[in-house]
Amino acid sequence: MNLHEHLTATLDRVDETGPDLVRLTAVARRRGTGLRRRRTTGLAAAASVAVLAMTGGVVVAISGPDGTGPSIATEPVRPDLGGATAPTTGESAALALQWTVGQQRPGSASDLAGQLSATSGDYYVEIHWDDADALGASVVGLNVQHGRGMHATCDDPEHLGCRATRLSDGSELTTYEERADVPGGPATRRVADLLRPDRIRIVASSTDGVDAEDGSWDRTRPTPPLSLADLTSIVRRPMWGDELPVAFVDAGQGLEPYRDLDDHGGWIHGPA
Repeated sequence: MNLHEHLTATLDRVDETGPDLVRLTAVARRRGTGLRRRRTTGLAAAASVAVLAMTGGVVVAISGPDGTGPSIATEPVRPDLGGATAPTTGESAALALQWTVGQQRPGSASDLAGQLSATSGDYYVEIHWDDADALGASVVGLNVQHGRGMHATCDDPEHLGCRATRLSDGSELTTYEERADVPGGPATRRVADLLRPDRIRIVASSTDGVDAEDGSWDRTRPTPPLSLADLTSIVRRPMWGDELPVAFVDAGQGLEPYRDLDDHGGWIHGPA
């Protein structure tokens, strides 16, 4: 069992409401075996869901962590959080994730990937994050789900150091670490899972490595770069939802490079 399969199993324990974006993403990843697997499964975030992008500005090539070739580091978008918004796209969500991670930690992002469901509005994005601490590459993921009534709880024994908090606005926040015994592991993932009163669920995750091409875990750093407090700050940003600041949406049009996970078999329109 690789890390993705382990975390998808965690998802199944948490959310039994039927086919959702995370399960469908699991199918996309299985079908996408021809792609470079340098991303972790921040998407399973025990039920949910992160990545980055370019603005048409300066890009530079940097060596990838698995030696398979260069990654592309991109300049982050500078949003006006109080300004106009536009309907969310997968690309714009990836850019928004890049920006929010950069507000917590210095570093650079590459390997944009994600998808958005046209029916539910759910989306998942992830970024390959090279932290300024130079300890190694990792993956940060974000999943946003609409109309959810469930989120991760501390009842799961695999949720280490779990803490459940009811926030002043009525949101339910759960933070924890999870360790998976996978080839090349153990792999560590930190997760913040927020269920807002409007029933929008936001899950952010950070890992201590990346998936190797052979499906094993490449543990590139001693710990994930983002703390639970960092991840909490990311999920608590009020912008996550049906629309995002227009700067992200505009910059996401024709975004390259970007891997659209919807392209792997048309799975997003129905269950696997």
